[in-house]
Amino acid sequence: MIETIWVLPPYREEAKALSAELGIPSEIAQILVNRNLCDAESAGKFLFGTLEGLHDPFLMRDMKKAVERIRQAVSRREKILIFGDYDVDGILSVVILSKALESLGAEVDYFIPERLKEGYGIKEEHIEIVLERKASLVISVD
Repeated sequence: MIETIWVLPPYREEAKALSAELGIPSEIAQILVNRNLCDAESAGKFLFGTLEGLHDPFLMRDMKKAVERIRQAVSRREKILIFGDYDVDGILSVVILSKALESLGAEVDYFIPERLKEGYGIKEEHIEIVLERKASLVISVD
């Protein structure tokens, strides 16, 4: 058996102050400091952000086209296939988008490839799955 040795960055004093100021565990504060979120304001925005603090999603190229296509698929009762990834953010992205679309009345299916068998990302063989499931719209998330 291979023994895993974890190498952690040294504890930084800023983490102690951040932990006390935000009332968060020191381990969480250390992770934030390791990511250069060293002051309470920036760490607080990261942890306790608001919708107002997010960037406008329509700054992304062709977002209006994407929204219109999704609206069209929902109104026409087209099947939407959400293609996710096997890691935590990929799986959560599938769940969040599925639930949101279902709440709008969409017919939703999803596919998450098996990492060891199918690898990472959309591949040509995955198109067969889209065809088998009769999806007219595929949304990739991660």
